[in-house]
Amino acid sequence: MQLQDLFEGCLMGDDLEALQHELRTNPEAKDAYCDYAHLHNALQLRNEGVDSLNVIPMDRAIQRDQRRSFRTAMLVSVAVVAIIGVVMSLFIARTPPPTLRFSTSPGTELTISHQLTGEDTPEGQVLEPGSRIVVSSGTVELEFASGVRGIVQAPASMTLRREDLLELDEGTAWFEVPPSAVGFKVSTPEIVVTDLGTEFGIRSRPKAPDEVHVFSGKVEILHRKGVKKQLVSTAGQAHVAGPVGRWKETALRRDYFLSELPKTEPKPLVIFEDSFEDPDVSGIIESERDRLGLTNTKPPGWTSDGDCGLSANSSGVLNTPFGSQVMWSNGGAIKTNLLGFSETLIGNGTYTLSVNVGKRSDHGGGTCTIELLAGDTVLASASEAVSNSSTDFSQVVRLVYTPDESHRHLRGETLAIRLKGEIQTQFDNVRLEIIPTRMSGSR
Repeated sequence: MQLQDLFEGCLMGDDLEALQHELRTNPEAKDAYCDYAHLHNALQLRNEGVDSLNVIPMDRAIQRDQRRSFRTAMLVSVAVVAIIGVVMSLFIARTPPPTLRFSTSPGTELTISHQLTGEDTPEGQVLEPGSRIVVSSGTVELEFASGVRGIVQAPASMTLRREDLLELDEGTAWFEVPPSAVGFKVSTPEIVVTDLGTEFGIRSRPKAPDEVHVFSGKVEILHRKGVKKQLVSTAGQAHVAGPVGRWKETALRRDYFLSELPKTEPKPLVIFEDSFEDPDVSGIIESERDRLGLTNTKPPGWTSDGDCGLSANSSGVLNTPFGSQVMWSNGGAIKTNLLGFSETLIGNGTYTLSVNVGKRSDHGGGTCTIELLAGDTVLASASEAVSNSSTDFSQVVRLVYTPDESHRHLRGETLAIRLKGEIQTQFDNVRLEIIPTRMSGSR
């Protein structure tokens, strides 16, 4: 307080002498005096308009802090955006498009298994290396990330080994390869096909030699067995994998392959049906049929090797909804030959034979068997026990047959149907259908 009084001119007498003595004898007091004098002088100068202390007014200080805070916030925002961009770029870089996408035609049935597990398991209609797809019916379109496109018809099974290597265990497959994907390979149990810029088809079937058909460009084909013959097949050529590792030329068949995915489910064609309505035995009682020798009457075109014949609803023990008559068997077999069916139908379709079976309300039943034949060779068969509840003929016995190369020598043979029963086994509504698996007119 004495220093302040001194500079304000209020310090007098003994107080002034005491302060002067203190300043002469006390160095700390002298330093305080110098600091005070400097501050006092600066304040006077500021009062006169000279700011020697660089004192900032409060409003300017607040504005400066606000600008500094805004700049800091902007820098932080830019940094956050940059970090998010880096993270997103890393995420996108780690999730490339799938190696192969596929789509299916209506009615296609298939199963898929993947080598990848957990979070890496592909989702949806996607295949990655190690994925396997088995097509039991229908058609599948393959779209590789490389641009390769394929159409594969059932029955087929295949495994994706790499983006440029497909392992085809079985199936009829067409491929179109762009120039950027030259070198794409398809391997089967017998052959390896390497694309050299082309459109080609492969047929790989059990118990039949593999085939390669080249529609444009060229491919390199390698036989995996025997002498492992290798050659280049060009547009318009087709080769079959022959014995001991050699190749055999064959006719080019574009009609074996599809180049577009069917837009509708193929509809079956009915090539035979019979509900045993001819000849009419409904007006003849059983005892009279025996007297007239009509007990084992068969429909036109059917023969038997045992106790078989026609029976009518009028007997009171039958309840078929398919007309008024059925065919019965007491252990015999009845057979009909289907005349007029050519090699094209034999080799190029999936056949379905269905027969409604039943029993009399008073007795009978046992086991029934239905067979599809080519000539005298059984192509496929199905057997079932006749249910006790089948008095209404709602039970259907069905077989499905797709020709393979083990029956190639039978192509052109007449198809036949044979029915076998035990004790008063009743048959009705025999129906044979075919779904063609080769479609003409594809590109």
